[in-house]
Amino acid sequence: MSSGQLDETEVFQDTIVAIATAQGPAGVGIVRLSGGSAVDIAKKLVKKPLEYELKPNYARLVDFIDPEGELIDQGIVLYFKSPFSFTGEDVIECQVHGAPVVLTHLVQVAIAYGARLADPGEFSKRAFLNGKMDLTQAEAVADLVSSQSNAQARAALRTLKGAFSSKVQLLSDALVALRAEVEARIDFVDEALDFMSVNQVSQKIEQIIFQVKRLLTTASKGVNLTQGVQVALVGEPNAGKSSLLNRLLGYDRAIVSEYAGTTRDTLSETALISGIPFRFVDTAGLRKTDSKIEKLGIERTHEALKESDCIVSVHDLTVGLNASESMSQNELKNDERVIWVLNKSDLVGEEAVKQKVEQQQLCSNSDLFNKKYAVVSALSGSGLEDLERVLVNQVNGQEMAACDFSARTRHVEALNRCVLYLEQSTVQLDESSWDLLAEDLRFGHQALQEITGTFSSDELLGKIFSSFCIGK
Repeated sequence: MSSGQLDETEVFQDTIVAIATAQGPAGVGIVRLSGGSAVDIAKKLVKKPLEYELKPNYARLVDFIDPEGELIDQGIVLYFKSPFSFTGEDVIECQVHGAPVVLTHLVQVAIAYGARLADPGEFSKRAFLNGKMDLTQAEAVADLVSSQSNAQARAALRTLKGAFSSKVQLLSDALVALRAEVEARIDFVDEALDFMSVNQVSQKIEQIIFQVKRLLTTASKGVNLTQGVQVALVGEPNAGKSSLLNRLLGYDRAIVSEYAGTTRDTLSETALISGIPFRFVDTAGLRKTDSKIEKLGIERTHEALKESDCIVSVHDLTVGLNASESMSQNELKNDERVIWVLNKSDLVGEEAVKQKVEQQQLCSNSDLFNKKYAVVSALSGSGLEDLERVLVNQVNGQEMAACDFSARTRHVEALNRCVLYLEQSTVQLDESSWDLLAEDLRFGHQALQEITGTFSSDELLGKIFSSFCIGK
């Protein structure tokens, strides 16, 4: 479906209610209503009939009561008149003491008066469907609520203010102009009109591709900032991966044992480093084994490697320096995502560390190795700051923390599809297949429209808003 105004009878006759503040006791809690009956329900909730119509954008102190006339709480009622509200509908906010039992009671009474409990994200969904915000801005509401760092909050707020949408709109406008030129050439082929030359059309397409790729680079950083950088911890059994994970998290999350092969499945947890969320995935040790269960764990390790943005290859400094290369060294020595970590430095001398570093330099066959390794002790925490610094540098963390906007995986996928269609269109241009060129430009344009929701399906909207909090 295309976005736009939802059917008026569905929007303004169906009133929703939900608690809009976080769970748990608090000084103040908010119950929010939205829809055509919001004002009527608010009038029934107060102790005395309101002597005059609620004045929009003014706070009024009232006693909230249940149908039996029993006092629920004293608080403030606020009225935001359609269309000048978050959802674009009449919105009522009841601000009371933040006791969960009080808030729940207020919601139950509102439902008794004709409201229904809102679905997850339904307030934001209504705001989108009523044209109060586009899809990226609606998603930014959820991203802002779930922010764990200042960098995440700033990026989400920029998206909420339209920083991402405006860039997408500029690209969309450029594609619309180009599509109009191409389709006019098709429709009026026999007319003596002044069309662009093939070379000019080609240049326009290349310019748009360049701009989309630039936006794609920034959006990819926004995804990592919003959703976290996935880091796989790999290495041979008993190298100290689980101990390192616990040290990075600051608490014991993974089981640690002196026996090799304790980790049989992947385990994922997030830690903030310099304001950047890193999703560390502890994996099963890489080694040859006859155990079916351990083999399954190793298979999942390889899956984690494929999906990760960064790989931390953990090595045991106490293992003989003349041993043959480990499985992880063989598989990862040419992978630019890898950071080499030499663990258990507390058990060996400085000379042994130096020799191991030199050996790893040879094994890794990478000129970048000197910048992409850390000597640590997961047991004592020694060298942990060095590892965190290398991690941040590896993902351009300073640039990421200053990202222009937040983004999601679906945005990156849509931008990639846009590039694919535009690059494909240049082939059609070379072959003078104007009809096929117009189709590729249309598909590329639709990919951009999916980002902001100008072109979107019910399934996509359902998936996006189902991940929101109830009351948002």
